[in-house]
Amino acid sequence: MAFARDDNKVLVRTRRCRSALNRTGIPGGDYCVNPYLGCTHNCLYCYASFMLKYSGINEPWGSFVEAKINLPDVLKRQARKPGTVLLGTVCDPYQPAEREFQLSRQVLSILGERGYNVEVMTKSDLVLRDIDLLSRFPGFSVELTITTLDAKISRAFEPGAPLPERRLIALKELNRAGVETTVFIGPLLPGISDSCRQIEELLLAVKAAGGQRVLFDRLNYLKQKFIRLKPVIEKEFPATIPAWNQALTAPDQYSAALRSRIQEALADSGLKGRIIF
Repeated sequence: MAFARDDNKVLVRTRRCRSALNRTGIPGGDYCVNPYLGCTHNCLYCYASFMLKYSGINEPWGSFVEAKINLPDVLKRQARKPGTVLLGTVCDPYQPAEREFQLSRQVLSILGERGYNVEVMTKSDLVLRDIDLLSRFPGFSVELTITTLDAKISRAFEPGAPLPERRLIALKELNRAGVETTVFIGPLLPGISDSCRQIEELLLAVKAAGGQRVLFDRLNYLKQKFIRLKPVIEKEFPATIPAWNQALTAPDQYSAALRSRIQEALADSGLKGRIIF
């Protein structure tokens, strides 16, 4: 099976999993659930591509997704000790394949009925499909990633993800329904999406959509991540190369300056925020 994406065809397959509910060391969560292996949003900065190392799959990250079709049954057997679950730590649980397989919806239903808290981590407005479940269980929340307001930047670095405008609409609808939300703003890209003006405008848009809490993160400057980013930067954003050179050669200095810009914008916005780098 395959579905079309602007930049290529994406292969969709099924697989079976041995475990659905796994312990996580990510702050704020006791467990994680990932209904899919792979993510067709194909964000060039994605850290989750490390999963290829353990999957035995040789295809490029972003070109495939495997739906864990037995995950709901496995989850029913494992979900016995309630805690906080992070849904989508190494995949987007609401990527396009979810329209057909509805694994994330089943996860929400199972965990909600068994008393778990769930934080959904997504870039997709498809999450609105399950607003009935998200608003039904008080321990449910959504962390929606919005890295920029600029459609060109989003298309360049998040080619398979919904555009920022759609995510802001989703944020507004979730807040209107009483669902607890947080906006994850990251990674901010040197010279591309990290200026004072861009951060301020994004915070204004979040506030206008009813958002109250934001998290900020910078890019992970691992060499293997920059290899994926470099061709796009050189072709689409060549004027930002000096900013990238600064961030790569003096990351501590760059991070300190970025934190200062974020803190100033947060103070002016009136939003609750946290910087996690």
